[in-house]
Amino acid sequence: MIVFDTGVLIAAANRRDGNHTRCVAFFDQHATADASVVACAERIGAHRVATLNHRDFTVVRPTHTDALTLVS
Repeated sequence: MIVFDTGVLIAAANRRDGNHTRCVAFFDQHATADASVVACAERIGAHRVATLNHRDFTVVRPTHTDALTLVS
């Protein structure tokens, strides 16, 4: 298990972030899905989340939208 802060998710999602390339490479090597994904989505205003965990994410109620659109 790897614990990380949401800054890693933000940098991976934001191509203008100076750490973007490094964080994308990290995610290419490690798979993760947890509540910090929701925090990242809220912070950047994302409405779509790529996940294989549709069961757990369907009950999540983020503050910035009624529900997340789950894609896989």
